[in-house]
Amino acid sequence: MTWIVSETGVSNTRNLRTGEVFTYAADEIRSERTGIHARVSITLGKTVLAYDLFNVDRHKERVSLANAASGRVNGSVAQNYYAELYGAEEERDKHKPDPIRLDLDAFCGLIWAKWCGRFEAELLGGDLDTPPPPFMLSPYILEESGTILFAPGGSGKSYVALLMAVSVDAGCSDLWKVRQQPVLFVNLERSARSVLRRLGLVNAALAQDATRRLRFINARGHTLSSIMDQISAIVAAEHIGLVVIDSISRGGYGDLNENKAANLAMDELNSACPTWLAIAHQAWESQNAKSEKTPHPFGSVAFQDASDITVQIRSEVTENKTLGVGLVMRKANDIAKADLQVWALEFDYNGLVLVRPAEDKEFTTVEAGRPQTVADRIEELLGEIHGLSRGDIAAEITKRGYTILENTVGTHLNTMKGQGKVVLYSDLWFLPSRE
Repeated sequence: MTWIVSETGVSNTRNLRTGEVFTYAADEIRSERTGIHARVSITLGKTVLAYDLFNVDRHKERVSLANAASGRVNGSVAQNYYAELYGAEEERDKHKPDPIRLDLDAFCGLIWAKWCGRFEAELLGGDLDTPPPPFMLSPYILEESGTILFAPGGSGKSYVALLMAVSVDAGCSDLWKVRQQPVLFVNLERSARSVLRRLGLVNAALAQDATRRLRFINARGHTLSSIMDQISAIVAAEHIGLVVIDSISRGGYGDLNENKAANLAMDELNSACPTWLAIAHQAWESQNAKSEKTPHPFGSVAFQDASDITVQIRSEVTENKTLGVGLVMRKANDIAKADLQVWALEFDYNGLVLVRPAEDKEFTTVEAGRPQTVADRIEELLGEIHGLSRGDIAAEITKRGYTILENTVGTHLNTMKGQGKVVLYSDLWFLPSRE
């Protein structure tokens, strides 16, 4: 039998002398607490006889799969298979194990060893002539690397990610120097209608045709884990160079604070596409004015460990409704940390109209990186959760590490309402729409 090991799984073929070819294949191979799990299929030629996802160490499951496959093999082919294993002259003996069951047992017994065997030790020598890793979008996205863009809700990170995505896909170096590559944007946060409008606004702001197309997966209400196979298939079929995820908060791998869930999410993303940009929320404890922690993405430290670059977004809104976003590089592997970049995003009643470099001291809060005010915290919370009472706002901010009274929240809300920063509908507070 002939083994083949690929990036997605392993397979083994039994070529009968009479011409028939049986293939045993396994993918989605992983080690769980209870044993080795995989999706195993048995095919005859191009016909799938049976498949199942199960613990390959369990005899009962293997017997069930083998029996299902054997039941679809006609008498002459079954006799040929029997003769291949037991000899052409021997009559079939019902007391002898079915040939498919024998080969399936042998296959399942070696799946894990063959799968792990794709990694081998190499003797490597250092090379000072090897060039540094190139940028796909300088200085924030390295080729064959992962970048996490993080900020509290309502800070403009989705707009920044979409600006980066269109820049790379269009080969537009107006904001950042880019190397053009096909881009896939995975939208897990917003309606398809909202994304369509934002794309038109971003296209126009980058001096592109507003109707210019970008590859999207719109999967609001679904998790990243549930569509990862589709992402991998599109990356391969469309030769995608960059995948943008909005956001990894919708991972669906378990508690984001757990290392196992974070590692699984990052492993699957790295497998799907070598170069990726993922949006994340900022950890609340690192927003607390009393905290000495460096700002970082919400969740396990494994998210930061798996990325090569992490970029924090600081934001500030001026009286004329211009949004200032500052890009602060918090982690950089193999490169020097970039200096703070500050961009001005100008809006009118229709939405985004212009992106430009900020003027000196135009956004003093962003440039200074001062601790958050209560108003900042309220804006960020309402950017994440739309429609809260003042009591709910006080309770949520307190739960996230900054103790505050409901009356204090009410005082700030009234001030912010007068400034046009929040609006009140039926005792619930919202951010004014920028759509």
